[in-house]
Amino acid sequence: AFAKFQEALAIDPGFQPALLGLATAGLRIDKAAEAAAAAQTLLKADPGNEPAMRIRYNASLKIGNPTMIVDSLVGLAAVDPVMARDSLFNLATAAYDSDDSANARKRLGKVLELDPNHARSHYLLGLMLMREGAKPEANVHLERFITLAPNDPDVRTARDAIKYMKEH
Repeated sequence: AFAKFQEALAIDPGFQPALLGLATAGLRIDKAAEAAAAAQTLLKADPGNEPAMRIRYNASLKIGNPTMIVDSLVGLAAVDPVMARDSLFNLATAAYDSDDSANARKRLGKVLELDPNHARSHYLLGLMLMREGAKPEANVHLERFITLAPNDPDVRTARDAIKYMKEH
């Protein structure tokens, strides 16, 4: 089927059913790069095409490119915001845990773009900013965390961090 879809696209490169077919078949036969490219081409013509969004995301996972995964999740948020937010948060947490603060910060920012009330993102971002010496911004995020999740076990740590920043 993959070869037949390629033949159809050689005749008409913009034929959307063939693009979707190529993307779907490519994903199934471990041609993730081709699947991602076909899905991306389809999304340029039809940005709301949910199957293409999901294929692009799954292909990016198989390829293993973190930037591509994040971009795919941001696009997928239009149709599956909770899954996209949670997956982005998991990627942010992995970056945070491995001391990759630049990527952790970017990914937490994306989570907060999708869900400004995501308490754990505010907490982690607040701690990161505090370590970097950005006290006013850290304070904003830690206060927001406390407001959003007053019963979270880490509220005490957040309050202690805010107190520490005021004293130092």
